[in-house]
Amino acid sequence: MGSVTVDSSAWPLVRVTYVGSVDDARFEEYVREQAALLERRKPYVILFDASESGMPSARQRQRMAEYAREHEAELRRYCKRGVFVIPNSVVRGALTAILWLQPLPFPHEVVSSLNEAEERLGAEIRLFA
Repeated sequence: MGSVTVDSSAWPLVRVTYVGSVDDARFEEYVREQAALLERRKPYVILFDASESGMPSARQRQRMAEYAREHEAELRRYCKRGVFVIPNSVVRGALTAILWLQPLPFPHEVVSSLNEAEERLGAEIRLFA
């Protein structure tokens, strides 16, 4: 079984790390953690490290699209940028499917390494620190 962690200890940088695949119960917990970030009502940037991620289930992809729809205004206001670290082409395809169902309401990009993601987010982090 895999894991997903949400680390906001370096706020305004939030790191989400996926390892393997998680069951639907853990995924729902993750969705609640994402919602809690918005409840802070402060700008942030988010780094999604999926470099060791498994394939999210169809239900999980659908749930993420629902979450983005439900929280579109808050995401647009508070999440200033997102960078996804996804070296695996199959997982990139899953992300494409999610974004096709519900485009993200904040600027985002996909990169192949953690270092590249940190560099891309560096300027935004300094704006809110």
